[in-house]
Order: sequence, then C-alpha cells, then structure tokens
Amino acid sequence: GDAPGISLASFAIVSIGGALAFAVALVTWVGASPTSEDALVGAYVSHFATVHFIGVIALIAFGTIAASLLVPSSTPPPVARQPFVVLVVAPLVVAGALGIGYASNLSSVRGDVYAKLGSTLERREAWARAAAMYERAGDLTPMWSRHALDRARVLTSLAVDAATADPRSFAMAAAAAEQAAGEAWLIDPRETDNQALVARVHRRLAEAAPADRARHVDAAERYYALALATSPRRPSLWEEAGAFHLQVGQPEKAVEAFGRALELDPIQPELAQLRARTLADLERWDEAHEAFALWVELEPDAVEGWTGMAVALTRLERPVDAIAAMRQALEHAPDDSLVHRNLAALYRDQGELGRALQHARAGRELAAAKDVAAFDVLLRELERLRANAVAAE
Repeated sequence: GDAPGISLASFAIVSIGGALAFAVALVTWVGASPTSEDALVGAYVSHFATVHFIGVIALIAFGTIAASLLVPSSTPPPVARQPFVVLVVAPLVVAGALGIGYASNLSSVRGDVYAKLGSTLERREAWARAAAMYERAGDLTPMWSRHALDRARVLTSLAVDAATADPRSFAMAAAAAEQAAGEAWLIDPRETDNQALVARVHRRLAEAAPADRARHVDAAERYYALALATSPRRPSLWEEAGAFHLQVGQPEKAVEAFGRALELDPIQPELAQLRARTLADLERWDEAHEAFALWVELEPDAVEGWTGMAVALTRLERPVDAIAAMRQALEHAPDDSLVHRNLAALYRDQGELGRALQHARAGRELAAAKDVAAFDVLLRELERLRANAVAAE
C-alpha cells in the first residue's frame, strides 16, 4: 500500500520546540563564563547563533516536508497539500536562508565581530574591556586604522575617568591612548578622520592632565591643522577646530575657524551664535553686529541674538538702532523681564524717561523674586531723574 504521510503539524511543533531548546541552551552556555574572550564574543552574537540554529532546523523541516510530498499517501492527495507548500514551506526556506546568512557573524577570526563587541562595551562605558576588543580587532585586521582609533578613544575615556582618582592608571591609559593614536596615524596618515580623532584624543587629555596640558594642546592644534589641510571644505571640522580654540583660550583663532565654517555652510544658526558671542567677548563690535545680524536672520525668534545686536549697536554709539533691536527682542519675548529692563536702560540713556519707567514697571511685575530689588533700584533712579527734569523745567 501507500506509505503513510508525515504529520506536518507534529513536525512543525517538534521543529519549533527544538529551535527554542537550542536557543535556551546556547544562551545558558554563553552566560556560564562571561569573563572569557570567547564568551564575550558569544554573548554579543548569541542572537545570531540562535537564528542560525532555527534556520538549520527550518531547512531540515523544508527537506522533510518536501520529501513527504513526493511519497504517495492515501489521503489527502498530494495536490491538496499545495497551499501548505506556499503558506508554510516557503517561509521556512526564507527563515533558513536568513539564519545561515546571519551565521556569518559568528566567526571568531573576523575583526568586525570584535569591533562590534567593542562598540557594545563602549556604550556601556566598560572602557578597558572595549579597548581589549578593539585591540583584538586590530590584530585580526592590522591594515585598518579604524580599530586603533577606536582603541585610542576608549583608552582616552579610561584615562579621563582615572585622572583624579588614580594618577598611575591615568598615566598608563593616557600613554596607551597616545600609542594607539600613533599606530592609526602610521597606518593611514592622510586620512582626515584619523587626523581629527588623534586631535580629539590630545584635546581630551589636555583637559584631564593640567600638568601636561601645553603638550597636548600643541599636539591637538597640529593634528587639527593637518586635518583641515587635508579636507579644507568640511564645515563640521572647522566648527570642531573653532570649539577647540575657544576651549583652550584662543578666541581669535576660534572666530576665524567659525567664519570658515559659515562660509562653507551659511545656514547654521548655532554656529552663527558661537561666532557672534566670541566676537562680542573680543569687543570687535562692528563684526559682532554683523554676526548677530546673521544669527537673527537664520533664527528670527532668537531673543539673545537681538539682545546681543542691541549691545553691539550701543557700543557702536547707535542708540536708536539699539532700541529697535531690543524692541524686536521684546516682540518675541514680551514676558521677559530682562528685555524690559534693557529697554528701560536704553530709553533712560536717550532721555525718554516716561518709556523707561513704563518698561521698568512692566519688568518688575514679571521679574522673579530675586530680581525685584534690582528693579526697585532702577525705578528709584528713574523717578529721581524725572523729578529733576520736571524741576528743571
């Protein structure tokens, strides 16, 4: 007689159960020794391994089901099983192919596997373990500078964390970070990202090591210059270099870098703000006025931008324009007590004491409790000035 057909429902249950058992067993095994390097790699790719085993089982299921369709059976006839082939067997083939595709991530001799694990550990701020994984990735792919740069970055974070608590550990991590950065530099000295990342390493070490700050600042400045010479049309790099110069007390160079960044990418309100504030700190009022004008052009509701423009115009002895700029600030922030106070001061300097008093009183009503006393002082001054003016008439 005909050979009996395989119970497809039973086989599906057994297949799914077997796949789940493999998954549980694998995760349990990986968690047994979480400190070993192999286990760390396994922990990162355990979900890939799970999918791999499910994929293998799915392909076995496909083979068995396909074979059962070729075996004569009394009932149901083979043609009646065709919908089942479409609805169940085809997805099993797809699942199997995906599982085996994901399994390519399981190799412990691939550098990118260790790099992915390093990235995971870095996000968890496990700096030393991340550095070890990046080092292993670099050993497996020695001509790829990225792994050395990644190691330099996490070693820098390790050094910064240890800067105050453990000077010896800081010194060791800082030296290792510099060495890793140097290795990346030697692999590809013309790569802009390498140059910029080496600069960032020295920049962070300059913050963490005051005793060696000058050397790190010089090194960071040198590598930023190299990166900008290699890629002079990258606005984000000019902005980063400007922020570095500002951080280390070089505002003139910061202004120049911010200006270059804006030339390349003029629609950057945050960058325009940085440049405007820096120019104001340098008291370069003509340029500051232009920079604040650009800021409010890009961000019309920037109250601080209008206020900064008013300050610049006041310093340029253009009080009427300063009042106009401050009124723009008031238009965007009618409940800002500081704007009212600034307007009161500007009107006072112009001799418009009525308007000055109006804004001083409005500002006092809006002011926080800690600022009320300052408004009271201003109001008394304005009342005295008005009384003097009336007496003079």
